[in-house]
Amino acid sequence: MKTPRISVIVAVHEQSLTLAWLFRSLSAQDYPGEWEILVCDDGSRADLVSITRDAHREFGCDVRHIWQPHQCFRASRSRNNGIRCATGEILVFLDADMIVKQDFLSMHAAAHERDRRVVCGGRRWVTLDESGLDARMIPTDLWARARTRGESARQEEFATSSWPWMACVSCNLSIPRRAEVWFDERFVGWGGEDRELALRLHVYDHYDIHYTTSVEGVHVTLNQPWLVSNPFLLNDHDGIVRFIKNRLLLRSLHPTVDVRPLLEVLRGCFLDKTTNRWYAGPRRGRASVEDVLAEAEHWLATNDVATEGRPARR
Repeated sequence: MKTPRISVIVAVHEQSLTLAWLFRSLSAQDYPGEWEILVCDDGSRADLVSITRDAHREFGCDVRHIWQPHQCFRASRSRNNGIRCATGEILVFLDADMIVKQDFLSMHAAAHERDRRVVCGGRRWVTLDESGLDARMIPTDLWARARTRGESARQEEFATSSWPWMACVSCNLSIPRRAEVWFDERFVGWGGEDRELALRLHVYDHYDIHYTTSVEGVHVTLNQPWLVSNPFLLNDHDGIVRFIKNRLLLRSLHPTVDVRPLLEVLRGCFLDKTTNRWYAGPRRGRASVEDVLAEAEHWLATNDVATEGRPARR
């Protein structure tokens, strides 16, 4: 059986320590075919070039660093940079705060025995404070400390539901390299671009969504606020507004598709009318998703919030 060439596309911003750990875990891969790593850097000031250069020297594969200026959080555009430069038949997407086992690439490749398939895997979690940060950390040590969360069970549930694209997260995802595989660059800020891609491929291009527990990674969370992209963890008004705009964008892009599960998280957003700022918190009583969406649309219209991002790639 032919082993396809793989392009590993790693989204990164300032994550020099975890990127080094990810490289260390990738260096042990047992995949027998050819593969490359594309480090897609969203404007880091940290010295990721030297880390990438060292990995290129140590690996038996090509490792490239692709940089773009940092203008808010533009993971879609950063990953598209990797897609444009990729030479592999299969694109494997990872985030720089993930580590993987030695059969990670082999398992992703094996799951693509069917054409037109999106393969998504699960993840475990480990959180490290300052005392746990050691550049010499062995990835297997992090595996031993990682804990499972309910997210994997939820992914498996979604994969067999009417919304299989909800199982897909871009920190552990693989797709054949085709013209229709690209992230919509109008998504700026955290959340939504990965599931929009999976929805588009599944609904319009008839891709199969394949969730497998055998393809797993560990998501390493560092207690450093400047590395956190999830606005809900920081209760960041600007980030929450961008998150809401992304959900509104996704709904407008696919008006005939039932996207209710992706909108449900908005019930955790509320507008403090005293400060005129958005916050994350407990669900607001009996407020429905549509109530929150209506309030958000009215707020965006009256607060003259500029649209961020670039037009979608065509």
